[in-house]
Amino acid sequence: MSARTNYKLALLLILSIVVIATAKDMFLLPEPAVAHAADDTWQPSEMIQADELAQLLSKEPKPVVLQVGIIHLYRINHIPGAKYAGPANTAEGLESLKKLAEKLPRTTQVVCYCGCCPWQDCPNIRPAYKTLQGMGFKNVKALYLPTNFAQDWVTKGLPVEKGGS
Repeated sequence: MSARTNYKLALLLILSIVVIATAKDMFLLPEPAVAHAADDTWQPSEMIQADELAQLLSKEPKPVVLQVGIIHLYRINHIPGAKYAGPANTAEGLESLKKLAEKLPRTTQVVCYCGCCPWQDCPNIRPAYKTLQGMGFKNVKALYLPTNFAQDWVTKGLPVEKGGS
């Protein structure tokens, strides 16, 4: 092969790589409608710490606490008085959450929590929070559990109930 042919092949290869690299973005699937917690910045005013919630549970009126994760974790341990609302990363879970919250006064203090996995990876907490806000709740908080419910609530000796559905 001549130098000129090698040059043309190299140029063709480079152009092909550029075209493929540019075109691949055109074929990516769209992002899911619900953003992952890692993609979303939480404000301190949107969250409540575990110790703070435990204190509120010993006073009247108690906040309404909604577990928005998976039923298995709820049955093992959950916050006393918490209602199971369903996994908020599914349409069925969000409908269950809405049904559970629909008759509550919009001034009710509502705390949602999941605790299935590290906070930044949780697929449930942000959709639940946004749904409750969208329903008009003025005093809604997400329980900040940086690692998971077992680590950030149970091992701290905070109160739990077992069982339920």
